[in-house]
Amino acid sequence: MDKISGSGISILSPNGPRDAERQAEWLGETLYSADRWPLGVNRATGKALYADFDYMLTPTRKLKDTPSLYRTAKEAAFWVRQSDIADLGPSSHKAWIDNMLHILSAVARRGIYDLSRLLPSDLHALLRKAIEGAEGLRGLAAYLDEKLSDYPYLVDLPANWLDVTGRASLRLICEELNIKGAWRNPSLKKTFLQHTRRWAKEEPALEVPSARKRTRRSYDRYFLVCDQMYAMRFHMDANSIEIEPNTVAPEGEVEQKTDPTQHTPIPPPRLIFEFARHFGRAVAIDGPMAVKEYVDRLTANSAISPHLAGTLNAKMRLLLNNSFGNILAHLPVRPTQVRMLEKDCLYRDPSGQWWIKVPRLKKRRPDVRLMPAVEAVVFTVQQLEEVMKHLPPGASPRLFQFSNLHDRRAELVDFTSSKANSLASAYNIPEFRSKTSEWKRWRWQLRQFRRFSPTLYYWKYESSIEGVAAMLDQENLSVTRRYTALDPDVAALWDEEEWRYVENVVESVLEGQEDYGGTPAITILRLGEKIKTAIKDNLKIVTMSNVASAVVQLLKNRGVMVTMLDWGICFHWNYPGSKPREFCRRLSGKEGRGPDPTHAAPEVCGSGCPFCLSARKTRAVMDKVIELCGEPVPALLEGTLFQELQEERVMKFTAFRGKLEPRPGLQLETSK
Repeated sequence: MDKISGSGISILSPNGPRDAERQAEWLGETLYSADRWPLGVNRATGKALYADFDYMLTPTRKLKDTPSLYRTAKEAAFWVRQSDIADLGPSSHKAWIDNMLHILSAVARRGIYDLSRLLPSDLHALLRKAIEGAEGLRGLAAYLDEKLSDYPYLVDLPANWLDVTGRASLRLICEELNIKGAWRNPSLKKTFLQHTRRWAKEEPALEVPSARKRTRRSYDRYFLVCDQMYAMRFHMDANSIEIEPNTVAPEGEVEQKTDPTQHTPIPPPRLIFEFARHFGRAVAIDGPMAVKEYVDRLTANSAISPHLAGTLNAKMRLLLNNSFGNILAHLPVRPTQVRMLEKDCLYRDPSGQWWIKVPRLKKRRPDVRLMPAVEAVVFTVQQLEEVMKHLPPGASPRLFQFSNLHDRRAELVDFTSSKANSLASAYNIPEFRSKTSEWKRWRWQLRQFRRFSPTLYYWKYESSIEGVAAMLDQENLSVTRRYTALDPDVAALWDEEEWRYVENVVESVLEGQEDYGGTPAITILRLGEKIKTAIKDNLKIVTMSNVASAVVQLLKNRGVMVTMLDWGICFHWNYPGSKPREFCRRLSGKEGRGPDPTHAAPEVCGSGCPFCLSARKTRAVMDKVIELCGEPVPALLEGTLFQELQEERVMKFTAFRGKLEPRPGLQLETSK
């Protein structure tokens, strides 16, 4: 196919695409032909991101010295964001370009400077190198080893490779070998260490094999870039990968040499509750005193000693770190979203409920969403905003910053996993018993808090299961549950809360509250009648709580699964027979049983599905759908089959709507 029009002939323009042909909103006023492109701003840090095509492809050759690869790099970098191939924001676009340049480095190392000459065997070899990550593709450690091997003794090294003390300097060597910045690479440091021991006539350092393999995630990132470059070959006015990566991928070797991605472990509940308690004390008890002392000194006319300034700065950093942890422990959001919080992020509605504006990370979604804010979050944010009143003019609106008492400049505090572990040690967070029955210190990672936050909300603030699913931006309980089912302790707490919610629903149906209707409500009432009779026959006292608990146990035995939908609650349980009863599964035509969420809709669930449990708010959604369905069809379609089908659907929908009304409750005889 034609690279541009898709006509089937590969035709490239002689001089590459013109600036006028490659314009994009994210490029702004920057020309396509420029070597440095602005990609946008990292929303977590506020720093501008750039793509730099003045790149050292190999230590001896720049990307610009290979016109074909230079053209490929720019076209791929442009189209991966401009087309529908991927959904990239500034940060992910920057990472994609870096990975693509690593791949082009590996291509150049094989002596190939035009992707049209890339053979299947070359792509296979490149993907094998990708298993080792960036080091495997760029080969900088091997290049350094080759260069240092040319010098048998330390005295033979060039003078500009030595520091002022006469010792070999890895940083200076990397600068001279055109691999500037690579001296921080662990692989290069290990290679350099072996040669320094050789020059000192010492025994080589023992190679200790890593106990863990590389994760598959690194390989997958590079494979995805190759796959997307293959998919974009008809968009690009440049040579691209013409071989489908799936056909040459070393899948067996990848499975053998990598470990699957490890899920982040969830801390034992008692540890995170203990940590959250310390966060709260530091913010609510120690915080106001620290802020008052800080503000008094900042606004005083007298000079402040460097020692006192350093002490107060340290107190403010500690307060801001604890504030970050306190918010993270009470909001089920990612650490990056907490970093992005800004001044005036709190909102109080007319009823007095506090909300917090949390930035969304997903592209093509609203930038922020409102989440309920509990007292701990409100107090923490208000205290941080009090500190921000004393920032210098022109400071960013980011929440976690204060005015440094040394130079009066704004200092942004970033709470990291290493700082969390330092605080855990300072607070003497207890050890935990591991699977091997050993007592160990927990290694804290910030993203662990998001998975535990739902349990914290249940335990402390009695949130509903629907509320937590909404806060996590998830549509049903099965997805929400994954955040807590990874740890047995938390899973047990979650099971308890999930069944407590089911029991509340069952008890509401049995009591006849004007909330629940539909076939599941009828089933629950029938089970309640049977259990009431059985309890009376055993000469025991009949209470609504006893009946509800027994009904829930029966539902457990039937394997009940609850899914929250806008138009109803899917109250599904196992049933005899092979023919599917779920309306959504009948519509999809798929074999098996269980709800099929891809085909669930108000007109499907609301047309007689036996697993649709209605509540007051879900019936309002149903009524709105019926109203929309009942609108007259366009004049062009009057008298057609389409009109007949719509009228039949509305009649069926409306007929079943009555069955969704609340059911009268179970009658318990009062004792005389």
